[in-house]
Amino acid sequence: MSNFKDWIIDETDGSNFLKNHTKILCDYWGYDIPEDIACVVCGNYAVDCHHIEPRKQGSSSFKDYPENLAPLCREHHTQAEHDPRFNAFVKTKLLERIIDKVESDGRI
Repeated sequence: MSNFKDWIIDETDGSNFLKNHTKILCDYWGYDIPEDIACVVCGNYAVDCHHIEPRKQGSSSFKDYPENLAPLCREHHTQAEHDPRFNAFVKTKLLERIIDKVESDGRI
């Protein structure tokens, strides 16, 4: 079973599924399962899908897009939630990865 926070077990039938924002993250980066996801800051195993712009500031589906979803380890997720400057650093790291992906996909 996954340690990734957003991997959900349906208690009624034991099936597993991902929260919508985690599915978007996995689909964009080509991950089959959350165990493949690395923290964008340190490269360690990510356990959280951090919303850089918090969902509470607007519609939840509006905030679920790859440029706003940063996979983070527990330590860095806690830091990003409490430190706006660190959250900006996380956004920079995520955007660097997105640029690398777009370049490697041949889109620029």
